[in-house]
Amino acid sequence: MSTSRFRKPSRLLEPNYTNTTIKTFTDQTCTLLQAMLNQNYVTYQTQIYRPTKGVAMGSPISGLIAEIFLQSLERTHIKFPLDTKLYTSYIDDILIIYDTAHINLDTITHYANTINNNLELCPTPERNNRFSFLDLATIRNTPHLEIDIIRKPTTTDTTISYLSNHPQEQKLAAYRFLINRMLNLPLHKNRLENEWQTILHIAKNNHFPTALIHNLRHRMTQKRNQSPPPPNPHIPGRTKNGPLSPSYPQISGRSLTYSNMQA
Repeated sequence: MSTSRFRKPSRLLEPNYTNTTIKTFTDQTCTLLQAMLNQNYVTYQTQIYRPTKGVAMGSPISGLIAEIFLQSLERTHIKFPLDTKLYTSYIDDILIIYDTAHINLDTITHYANTINNNLELCPTPERNNRFSFLDLATIRNTPHLEIDIIRKPTTTDTTISYLSNHPQEQKLAAYRFLINRMLNLPLHKNRLENEWQTILHIAKNNHFPTALIHNLRHRMTQKRNQSPPPPNPHIPGRTKNGPLSPSYPQISGRSLTYSNMQA
């Protein structure tokens, strides 16, 4: 197929483009996408199959198309039509906070499951003032919100063994992550201690000396408590002797302190 028929995307940025130009480019793009997405074949026991829905796993374009589809679906059918206080998602995990005085879980579930026949929402409602999102559990303890680290029943405690020939930094990478998460989350004293014991248990199962993990936590705590260098006033967000410092949004849980709010 000749590519001379297709306009370059940069032409759309010219000031004299027309609606016809945009429509032509859009139609051509959709035609190309359809041609690529239809090349979806799998082989199983010497038989070749072509799935009737979904996109090809492993295709470079599959992730982009899935993301476009989900964002369009959320924006046009879920976020604004539903009377919710908060809607956020990460890959296939969704958190919805709604007011039970205006809408209930059954209504949300029924509506979401009628949008597309190939999608099904499997909600896990808040129970005992507790709900989970990703690897954190949020506990509603009026008038405050508390969090806890959760692990799925299928989670394994396998990391790179201390007895392996990997470099020490690679073997400690998993424990740096676990300790860093534990220290940076505003965990209650008891939950922090439980998480620390879990980390020690994981390390023991992978043949790490307990003293090594204690020393790692001590060094990370000392580094965390050190005063950061003064910021450079000429570059927002950049420290005087370091790279750009991350900016974390402040999340307010005030809406969940009301009894009619559910997640």
